[in-house]
Amino acid sequence: ALNFYGYNHETMCQKHTWEINMLGRRVMPIMHEISHLPGGHKPLNFVHKLADGSTRHVQTYAGPIEIYGDKLMLCIVHDITEQKRLEEQLEHAAHHDAMTGLLNRRQFYHITEPGQMQHLAIAQD
Repeated sequence: ALNFYGYNHETMCQKHTWEINMLGRRVMPIMHEISHLPGGHKPLNFVHKLADGSTRHVQTYAGPIEIYGDKLMLCIVHDITEQKRLEEQLEHAAHHDAMTGLLNRRQFYHITEPGQMQHLAIAQD
């Protein structure tokens, strides 16, 4: 975690979840709910801020544990930044022409379907 986030041990131990998670304090209700689940939770995706100010997409697994009578939250964090970048590239490739970068035929037909033109006109207003 120290290498990934770029903090020293002392600083990292003083960090709260909301200081690393880009949701800020809005992540607290999520963490509170997770703390009451006996087996942790399904993976959740967040964006975390590193010490240098850069961000990374992460997938977290968290659950409550007790160590020497202290109730703690164990979090396993996987960096999925590259996976997210590849997903965005695939999404773009699925909707755009490779040579021109314009919307491809499928997207053109989708936009020009009856009823879709109204949505396009409203979006341009």
